[in-house]
Amino acid sequence: MGGVSQLRPSREIHREEVGTAVTAWEIALAGVSFALIGALLALRIVEAFSGDERTGEPAGDEFAGPTPSARPEDPADAPEPIPDEDRVVELLSAQGGSLRQQAVVDRTDWSKSKVSRLLSRMEERGTIRKVPVGRENAIELAGEESTGESEGDDG
Repeated sequence: MGGVSQLRPSREIHREEVGTAVTAWEIALAGVSFALIGALLALRIVEAFSGDERTGEPAGDEFAGPTPSARPEDPADAPEPIPDEDRVVELLSAQGGSLRQQAVVDRTDWSKSKVSRLLSRMEERGTIRKVPVGRENAIELAGEESTGESEGDDG
């Protein structure tokens, strides 16, 4: 029986070595994973900040659409943006000179606050008049008759 007692401690030692080896293997695997992830991130950062060596242009999404150099050279070919105040005047003219403030927001996709500030500035200059209608305003071109009602009321 003396031989059996000697085998048991060696098995225990063997189990401890296996447990340590697995832990060391897991640590090594985690370290390699972090190193690969770090290398990939570094590569992406370098690509983002370096230019395209083939064309000399900054790196970017190749599928993003035309580059600024692909735009027409002649300014007459490009449509000029309409100033905000002129756009409001065009909207009012197309609706007979009167429109609710919310309709201006809906038709321009501008925020309510932008439309409110713009219309206040236009009212100060005498371009338009704000006429309270219930809880909102009707906007009229200056010089138009005030009816209290507004065309283009969608709701």
